Amino acid sequence: MAIRLKTMLVEDSAADAELLAMGLQAAGFEPEWTRVDNERDFCAGLNSSLQIIFSDFSMPNFSADRVLQLLREEKFTAPCIIVSGTIGEEQVAEMLKSGATDYVLKDRLDRVSFVVQRALRESRDRVERKHAEEQVRVRTMALEAAANGILITDRDGKILWANRAFSDMTGYTLEQALNQNPRLLQSGEHSEEFYRELWQTILSGRVWRGGITNRRSDGSIYYEDMTITPVRAAGEISHFIAVKQDVTERKHAEAALQSAQEKLNRLLAHSPAVIYSLRLEDGKWLPVWVSENIKQLFGYNSEETCVPDWWIEHVHPEDRRLALSDDTRLLTSGHSNKEYRFKHQDGSYRWLSDEQQLVRDAEGKPFEIVGVWMDVTDRKGLEAQLRQAQKLESIGQLAGGVAHDFNNILTVIQGHASLLLSNRMLGEGPQESAQQIALASERAATLTRQLLTFSRKQVMQPKVLDVNEVVGNAIKMLKRLLREDISLQVEYSPHLSMVHADAGMLEQVLMNLAVNGRDAMPNGGELTISTADRLIEPEYLLSHAHGATGKHVCLSVCDKGCGIDPETLPRIFEPFFTTKPIGYGTGLGLATVHGIVHQHRGWIDVESELGKGTVFRVYLPAVNEPEKREAAPTRESAVPHGSETILLVEDEDAVRTLARNVLERKGYKVIEAVSAVEALKNWDQLRDKVDLVLTDMVMPGGMTGLDLMKKLHVELPSLPAIYTSGYSVDIVGKEFELRDGINFLQKPYGPRRLAQTVRDALDKAARGMAESLRAR
Repeated sequence: MAIRLKTMLVEDSAADAELLAMGLQAAGFEPEWTRVDNERDFCAGLNSSLQIIFSDFSMPNFSADRVLQLLREEKFTAPCIIVSGTIGEEQVAEMLKSGATDYVLKDRLDRVSFVVQRALRESRDRVERKHAEEQVRVRTMALEAAANGILITDRDGKILWANRAFSDMTGYTLEQALNQNPRLLQSGEHSEEFYRELWQTILSGRVWRGGITNRRSDGSIYYEDMTITPVRAAGEISHFIAVKQDVTERKHAEAALQSAQEKLNRLLAHSPAVIYSLRLEDGKWLPVWVSENIKQLFGYNSEETCVPDWWIEHVHPEDRRLALSDDTRLLTSGHSNKEYRFKHQDGSYRWLSDEQQLVRDAEGKPFEIVGVWMDVTDRKGLEAQLRQAQKLESIGQLAGGVAHDFNNILTVIQGHASLLLSNRMLGEGPQESAQQIALASERAATLTRQLLTFSRKQVMQPKVLDVNEVVGNAIKMLKRLLREDISLQVEYSPHLSMVHADAGMLEQVLMNLAVNGRDAMPNGGELTISTADRLIEPEYLLSHAHGATGKHVCLSVCDKGCGIDPETLPRIFEPFFTTKPIGYGTGLGLATVHGIVHQHRGWIDVESELGKGTVFRVYLPAVNEPEKREAAPTRESAVPHGSETILLVEDEDAVRTLARNVLERKGYKVIEAVSAVEALKNWDQLRDKVDLVLTDMVMPGGMTGLDLMKKLHVELPSLPAIYTSGYSVDIVGKEFELRDGINFLQKPYGPRRLAQTVRDALDKAARGMAESLRAR
């Protein structure tokens, strides 16, 4: 079967062209040919369907040289065979150099078959080779342009080629990487076992996939996901192709995400708040998520809480209506907050703050509720402490005012009773009545002192003292108060800090607490009194609203008695509140303790459990001053008379009249004033007459006794004064305390105490004057 051959014959002789066509036919071809003899027709006939071109070597208007030149310019790839009758070897060589495929002599057309077949075969090979080269070029360009790094090594791992992405990833250029081993990228963060397993995998013909940490040329670490594929040649592994993807940013993002998740988990684990989520399903809000820290805060696993109705079943029955309320407010404002009692896993109820925020979807419909549970039990306790303190403060104000007024009355009663008793002319019956009046007024005075102590308006006589010594001095008296079936244990702390306090008041605190402990143990038991230094940290104040930071001395009284029930405990410091039977207490014992301790700028903590006992801890501020030892005062057997002039400033008529009578009976001259304002108004006429001022502290007119003496001392600094009151008042910004140079006469007072106090003050002033004159 003849081979079809589409060809162009560049020939100026039609006859020669016919002969060539017949030669092709004789060679087994079926030529489909056209003849051209000029450049224009030649160029017009060039097309991709031409399989071969025959050109005469020499023509009058066209030549083979020009044909070859045009073929080169047009980059025409079909083979061109030169036909000539006279071409020489040198000319053949030149034609072949210019691009001719072969030549054939016109008188040797029998070679046409061989020449054409060889030319077609070489052309086909050339096209296939060019196609293959193009494929290689495209593949190489693709590999070079790939976003992933690509590395080709031989079987031993020697780098043969790498693309640009590899260089960008590692920092090594192809020239630097060639003939190197990929171990130049090793970061040192993988073990030898890691690399051994990698090589075992690829040498066995399997593909290795995994993540690896490598080091760039600049020393920085990066992370990549890599696939290594073995390449086989003749059944043997000859090369490896590694495809690398830089995942450093993803790793950093994953690490940041993991760090954020760990931080969130850590925050939730240590958060004082439980966070939860509710989703709306079939018209009902159902729990879908609760933070894990509910286990630490309330004892439950988060899984067991994501059950419908679990939450409401653990709300205190009395608070369930409140807990389920506020739905309307939540839907309108998007927020709600309520507090109720919630059952802890241990069975106790804790106060819970439940704050909810409504989340809506893209269409504005309610979609989710995000809530926060906070245990506010301690805050509730602090609020209760504050309310109790405010309540006691109000009661104290009332008690102090009543006691003050009552002391003025008792001063008159006691004074006149004392005057009656000193009257030898009274008969036995009146004497007995006066005696009973004196005793009753003394008991009433004791009661008012307790009220004043509770209200913190009792006059203090503080000094730096050792609480251990106060306890030691009180032990003998305590043993007389306690029954034989009560064992008293005392634990003294060595090197105890000093306090600034009234020793008598502290003894009263100790007595009252000891008696309270005794009465709590009707069948006997153990009472322990102990002292210790305590450093109060700020954390303590989170659960003790009345405390203060710093170093304190703690006096503890612990009994093993019946304990105090939780309902009673908040009321134990209220005056006149008692759980004892009628006739077994006034209800002022613990109220007095409360007043004394708070007057000393301290506080009391109470812990009690039914059937196990109670511990009272009294905290007093520690001081660094050394203890001051004072000589015990001496009293004269009889109160001497005097002749000095006393300015008596008192707004209570009955008290003023009594004081004037007592002093005048002792020989003193008395000038009266019903207020500090009146005394100051008449001072110009009294200045040279008055030897001592006896003044009440609180009086009408806006001026106190202290204010009066401040003005008088501007002119007469050495003028002695005696202050008297039913209680001391916070006049000058701090509680009134007895100290050197201040004489105080507590109401109610009797005639003897009044006369003795006046005499002592005058004598003290006289001694001071004499010492001053001698010093001059």
